[in-house]
Amino acid sequence: MQITLNPPLDLVRNKRSIDRKVISAIVIPVLFFMLGCVHLIANYDPITYKSLTDLKAETGLFLKNVAGDKPYSEYALKFADLQLTMEKVYEYEKGKKLNNDTIAQVTEIRNMIDGVITLYKNQNRLTPGYLKEKKEQLESAFDLAIRTENTKSK
Repeated sequence: MQITLNPPLDLVRNKRSIDRKVISAIVIPVLFFMLGCVHLIANYDPITYKSLTDLKAETGLFLKNVAGDKPYSEYALKFADLQLTMEKVYEYEKGKKLNNDTIAQVTEIRNMIDGVITLYKNQNRLTPGYLKEKKEQLESAFDLAIRTENTKSK
């Protein structure tokens, strides 16, 4: 005669339930801990913040003071300085990891500035209305980039 000991069905279900609870109690906190250690964006950078705010002020003041009726040659050196400063900011941002949003925003600002310069070179004149509109567009673009930097973890 053969005797088999089968545990009651309720005991088997309770053991599985306990195993799942134990695994959940261990695995879920470990996953949250691991996810908390992963950064999906770059941290706040005071150098970026200062560079963007300085460049915003410099660009805005320059475009405000440009007399579009004067030839491009009157402002060529200042535009070159502005482009160089913009390139420095771009290269600094590009060198940081997990910084795609800021890089995209700085690229857009750089393209806007280059567009103003190209148009000025080609037409040798800019209207006051155009300069005012570009100044406002650039201010908005800088504000977005500055806000993006401000929202990063400090």
